[in-house]
Amino acid sequence: MLRFMPLFPFIARKPAEDGHGEDSNSEFSYHSSIRGTHDGAEDRHFASYCPVSLARSDAAIYASSLMALGNGWAPLELAGIEGGPRKHFEQGVTPGDVGYLSKSGGFNYLFNIFSAKDDPMQTKNVPRNFVPMVPPLAEWEIKKVPNHFAPHTVIVSEGIQFNQTSDSPWEIAFSSSAREGAVVVLPTGASREDLADTSKLHSYLKEHAVDWYQSLNLYSGSENILPSPPGMNGTLFIVTGCDRATSCATVVFPATPAEAGMLHTFRYNDAADYPWFRPAPAPSSTVVSESRQPGSHYSIFIRGITIALGTASWTRHLPHIPEEEIPVYDVLAKPLFEPQDRLGKLLERLKGLDKLFYPVKRDKIMFHPAMALIQVMIECSPSADVAIVDDSSWCPLLNGRNLTHPEIVELLHKVIHDHDLSVADGLATLMKKPEQSQSLVCGLRGVVGILLLILTLR
Repeated sequence: MLRFMPLFPFIARKPAEDGHGEDSNSEFSYHSSIRGTHDGAEDRHFASYCPVSLARSDAAIYASSLMALGNGWAPLELAGIEGGPRKHFEQGVTPGDVGYLSKSGGFNYLFNIFSAKDDPMQTKNVPRNFVPMVPPLAEWEIKKVPNHFAPHTVIVSEGIQFNQTSDSPWEIAFSSSAREGAVVVLPTGASREDLADTSKLHSYLKEHAVDWYQSLNLYSGSENILPSPPGMNGTLFIVTGCDRATSCATVVFPATPAEAGMLHTFRYNDAADYPWFRPAPAPSSTVVSESRQPGSHYSIFIRGITIALGTASWTRHLPHIPEEEIPVYDVLAKPLFEPQDRLGKLLERLKGLDKLFYPVKRDKIMFHPAMALIQVMIECSPSADVAIVDDSSWCPLLNGRNLTHPEIVELLHKVIHDHDLSVADGLATLMKKPEQSQSLVCGLRGVVGILLLILTLR
């Protein structure tokens, strides 16, 4: 069993690549990963961590706002991504699905580990050396809760107030002055299912991770042909649990960067042809229901295991990724709420928090907290061939606050304080510390690096 060793994040302060004239004193650089500069080839298999002032996509805002509630990743494309097997599209995301999170807010389904290679549920993206996991799942190995979310459930992110103004028709009024936020309304509720024991997957994931990443990158070992963006390390995800509904309505704001921090007021009325009433500044909204797509199930939250290869394993089995092809994932650098006093606004400007923009000519990918955490694990376990992060290691530590940059750093701090890094047979995992060992003294070695990260980035 290993303790997390300190990381020394020397964040590069280089000129902005986007022509917006980033201040030389800015706290962030887009040549930085979550832990430091991309000076060595060993860093080039992870996407770059990119705090931004505003201008995030609806999908990124929706996911980071609702993930903070501890139910897992929240896809804005509730019905999944079309083009795959019809049966899977109607069924929705299910345990055993392997894929990655798209920047548009969908789960890009590739294959299911419990189905045969020629099963109609599989796609053309089944890896060339694919073998299903055996034995197949028994019914008792999946925990099912039919009404985990009761009918007429309303789920809101931090900073959104709501109240029911009418029983019949069912009407809800919402308001918020947060810089960004999201709402999910579940008229008919939602079910939940999770694998009872995800540790049974560990040895199977370790055995096949290289093949899956090679398949994701269209790479056979003889030709250096990469998709755009490349299938970066830490992006493969296997579903172990999900919440599904037959109807759902969502809102995400702001619709434009200029509207961030403005008062947003909107209403939901289930008797209307289109239930959302959205006066200016109008948030983005969606509505899906069984009447619109009969037989379909919509994925509200997705939980799973993030998979990454060790540095040596990636270098040995996958192609080099040029720095200019490394995509970025974004988080909101600013606090969720606009400062109300002049001093607070001045401090934001002095910190450079209003001058953080995307680097030009860089692809974007969807952020997930495990992507940052698994990079820390790979750094701390050079002997590991594969590392995995189960969402159960970080979801319970969330406090409901939107996953802005300060909250993500705090989350990493908590996870590392509460867990040991175990490396066994080449597989790196997080092991929950016994309660008695979670003292300040025992945790100091593990949190030094994160404290340095906090001081450097804030």
